[in-house]
Amino acid sequence: MKNIFFEFKIIHPPSVGHRDMMVSGQGEKGLGLLLPADDHTPDAMGQLQGILQALQLEMERDALLFVLPVGEKVALAHLARQHRLSQLLLFGLSHSECGLVFPLPLNKPILFQERAILRAPALPALLKEKQEGGKTLRLGLWQALQQIFPKP
Repeated sequence: MKNIFFEFKIIHPPSVGHRDMMVSGQGEKGLGLLLPADDHTPDAMGQLQGILQALQLEMERDALLFVLPVGEKVALAHLARQHRLSQLLLFGLSHSECGLVFPLPLNKPILFQERAILRAPALPALLKEKQEGGKTLRLGLWQALQQIFPKP
């Protein structure tokens, strides 16, 4: 007889400390921005600044920017509780890198534990698309952002 009670996937939780993660901003509006260290370039930051300006948000004042070291994972739920974040935008990160056990579709906001979470394309991909004259990724992101940040 086969015992299926103990047949389950083991998920290793990410570390909670976040010692090596770069954090900047004041986070006055409860907005958390997460991106991998590879994407933390001046051009990508300019792209992110433009996205936030379109939403009438200032990166330094309204958001907390978390830059995740390459190959590291973050405990997203802990991070959100610790910093009192109500919206989380994950640029270029997978659900597993954020310590989530359920998949997050690209450009589809979800509400989880009273927080809006959006997995967005990587900033360099958005920048490249813009330079090439495309708008598929950017349009999808903009529509998703309007669901999280509706205009008054």
